Amino acid sequence: MRNRILSMCLVACGLLAAAPVEASKIEAVEGKSYGLTERHGPWMIMVKSMWGETASEQDNAREGAKKLVLELRKKGIPAYTYEQGSQVERLTIPNRLNQDVRRVYASQRGMIAVLAGNYPSFEDATAQKTLKWIKKFQPTISIKDKRDGKNAVKEFPLDLSKAFLSRNPMLSAEETAKIVKDPMLLQMNSGGEYSLLENKGRYTLIVASFYGRAHMKPKEFANFDQEIKHDSALAGAALDSWEMCKTMREVNKLDAYVYHEKFRSIVTVGSFDSPNDPRIAQLTQKFQAKYTRNPLNGHEVLVCEAIQIPNRTGRGQPDRNWVMDPIPKVIEVPRTR
Repeated sequence: MRNRILSMCLVACGLLAAAPVEASKIEAVEGKSYGLTERHGPWMIMVKSMWGETASEQDNAREGAKKLVLELRKKGIPAYTYEQGSQVERLTIPNRLNQDVRRVYASQRGMIAVLAGNYPSFEDATAQKTLKWIKKFQPTISIKDKRDGKNAVKEFPLDLSKAFLSRNPMLSAEETAKIVKDPMLLQMNSGGEYSLLENKGRYTLIVASFYGRAHMKPKEFANFDQEIKHDSALAGAALDSWEMCKTMREVNKLDAYVYHEKFRSIVTVGSFDSPNDPRIAQLTQKFQAKYTRNPLNGHEVLVCEAIQIPNRTGRGQPDRNWVMDPIPKVIEVPRTR
């Protein structure tokens, strides 16, 4: 089973070859912004994503993304920027006195992505040809590096070899998850042990997410073109999710399922006909992160729940430990028809 999971996810990371992209009349105006909208897609090429730790590094990433969009448009490829801001989650959790306390924490770091093309399906011939061309394209962009405060113009070569086809991120995940037509996703999930595709309910609850390294987080903007070992990371995420699901079923006696996407694998619990099923609230309360007092300094800290396999000797750290998502999320169960 382990080998099957690894091979499925390596298939997901192997991108198809095609002929050179066909040039066409695409607007490419220096300084103009081309932002992604819901009208684009529904299938696109995720060309590059980037972000920075500081405000100046974020400015560099934002300017670099705009320059990359311009370079692609000059080659006849419709390209767009998509900026995903940091997200803050608010939780109401009982404290040790059983009083409701509101807590705030950052659940998602902002990033800037470059997406290209407007394709009707994953199998579209133009999409496949354009993907192959982009993976070989090695542009060099010039930006005013804002990190040193001098705005010196610097050149940054870009490696786009890890580009991949993806859905438009602005489209509803719930809507696109209703029917799975992507042959890659079908291959990754069909016939697998504990597959979410076998769930008979309409809704289920995501309790854990395992990610491959599909994005860059550079300390230096000049390094955001370094190689991403997307294949091995995604295969490891798939294996972790399956092993966690197996443990939840065999040890915790939970109705758990696993589902593999192109850049993450998820573990879900339950099978429900309505998103308002009272069992969902009970499971959410059970698995969501909770505040506990740190014995070293007395401060309350948010701690995620975990599924563990105890140490065989009965002492020391557990043999396996999987951390759960801080906030479980209800989704519609994907269907193949």
